[in-house]
Amino acid sequence: MFVIVLFFERSDCFEKKHHIERNGEVIKAIGLNYPFGKTDYYGSYVKVNHGDSSATISSTLIHEYGHAMHGGLSNDYLGFDSYASYNEEMKEVIAISATRTKYKKNYDKPPHKTAYDLILRLEKISEYTKLPFHKQWRFLLNYTNHKMLEKHIQLMERLTPHNFEPHDFVIKMS
Repeated sequence: MFVIVLFFERSDCFEKKHHIERNGEVIKAIGLNYPFGKTDYYGSYVKVNHGDSSATISSTLIHEYGHAMHGGLSNDYLGFDSYASYNEEMKEVIAISATRTKYKKNYDKPPHKTAYDLILRLEKISEYTKLPFHKQWRFLLNYTNHKMLEKHIQLMERLTPHNFEPHDFVIKMS
């Protein structure tokens, strides 16, 4: 059994505790997930600003819950690669796919933008969208690198007029 730990923090506390930099740029995160054992802060943290809409808080919550589920399921249950082996874009593909079950939020900065664009392409492929959510996630968990997923999407886009299941064409790249 795995446990998902969730914390809500005021924005001032959140920003002091979770100072994140990527490529020398300070990241203004609204939610973060720390896999068990990676830091002293285990769990998902959601920044709450006074006046945030319930949709903003809910979509962030679902997104971070997606990261936590991905980490717990890949590390403990499904026999997929460990969460740490997935690149940042692929972690975001999986979390954004969870968010899009309820919210159609746009993303404009990497790695979220790259992941978002891949999800939009998948959503145009009926063989993917007709799958129940748990099978979509099982499909996505096969890819630790977003470039591998992108190759598969290109193949599915070429074969769209034909009837096939996405898992019939899993591409393995070295």
